[in-house]
Amino acid sequence: MNVKEFFEAKEQAEANVKEVVTAADFCMTAQGCGMEKSRIYDGDTVLFKRVEAGELKSGDVVAVLLNGAEEVICRKVFYSGNEESPRVCFTADDPKIAPIAFEGEEIETFCIIGKAVAVYSDL
Repeated sequence: MNVKEFFEAKEQAEANVKEVVTAADFCMTAQGCGMEKSRIYDGDTVLFKRVEAGELKSGDVVAVLLNGAEEVICRKVFYSGNEESPRVCFTADDPKIAPIAFEGEEIETFCIIGKAVAVYSDL
């Protein structure tokens, strides 16, 4: 890469970062090692965009507030079941961390507050 290409790449990278940061609605600092397969490590800053429930698909990384909890957790969301008996499960990448599942009326006891759009990590 020559000097001109370097500076062009740098400008494009800066524009990309600005676009992602501008699109994000909030961020949180990841705690623990439960989402490493998703490339989210302890201490990383995860940027989220607010979305409607219908905009999410199984496997998306989300920020979720559980009823009565005072903290937001970062997990993958998975949908199953049907309209009469829906099921939502929040899982970490680490199999040692138990999934959190909700069925039927329990689905009203959590709030997905955003979908992960980027991760910032120090080297």
